[in-house]
Amino acid sequence: MSPVVLQIDSQEADLAEMDEALRVLSNELLCAPDLDVEHRTEPAPPNTKGIGALAALAIHLLDSKAAASAITVLGDFLTRHKHMKLVVKQGDKVFELSGASPKELAALLPQLAAVMNAQQA
Repeated sequence: MSPVVLQIDSQEADLAEMDEALRVLSNELLCAPDLDVEHRTEPAPPNTKGIGALAALAIHLLDSKAAASAITVLGDFLTRHKHMKLVVKQGDKVFELSGASPKELAALLPQLAAVMNAQQA
């Protein structure tokens, strides 16, 4: 099964800030149990101005508990980085998570859980 791929996007942050945020997120995910994280380069999200490709993280879930761990880390990250969003890709599914509103984030987390659990199927 293909990994869940994450990219950070922001209309307010510059490339260096997004890169640093991705490193922070990578370190946090590496501390979570049952996740394997690799760095890669992916095409930039459609509305990213002047950038053809961005760094990305590919997350491989190693067991059934891994999705819950990843969701906790991603939710915490977005709560702290409200001006950023995560572009989440798994196979042909793509959606965005934003920390702008706790209510919005709570509504999107079940979608993330479904994508991550599909990786294990």
